[in-house]
Amino acid sequence: MRMAGKATLYELRLKREGGDLHIRIAGAPRWQDGRVVGSISLIADISDLHKANCELERRVEERTARLTRLNDELLQEIEARKQTEKRLRKSNAHYRALVENQPALVCRILPDGTFIYVNKALCRFIGKREDELVGQNIISLAIGQEKGRAEVALAALGREMPDSLAGENRLISMPWGKHASSGGTSRPLPANSAGR
Repeated sequence: MRMAGKATLYELRLKREGGDLHIRIAGAPRWQDGRVVGSISLIADISDLHKANCELERRVEERTARLTRLNDELLQEIEARKQTEKRLRKSNAHYRALVENQPALVCRILPDGTFIYVNKALCRFIGKREDELVGQNIISLAIGQEKGRAEVALAALGREMPDSLAGENRLISMPWGKHASSGGTSRPLPANSAGR
């Protein structure tokens, strides 16, 4: 190629005792009177560079394999979470349908007496829509002297208490069974109530 007037660049591996020798040869034609009369070559030992490149490729392969494993594990975790979320949505839908469609009067109230959930049966019994009851205080529904009993019952939900509190209050002329839990904290959680 050099004799045809073109420069060349190539690498060779030579066998030798103690390990292979990697060399790079760069050559260019030597011109005289418009003709190629020879070539000039530069030979460089690139064994250390070749060794460093091989080590770098090995590390890249190892890290790529590790990242591939981590990515596969992450994809499996994401899929497992999706399946868990799907089962949870199905379970929540089943529970909600069960609570919504049962004839018992069911509500969930905060310790201060504010409704945060009411089922259809309770709405029908009281004669109000869900959006009219949620956010309203249960004491506002109490009849006459029952307001005092309702306030005492709610105060018990707001203090430290055992895991459950059961009894009957005729807040709106009906018996209630209630359950409240502090969840192991000093702050009580919302109470779940069911009327019969």
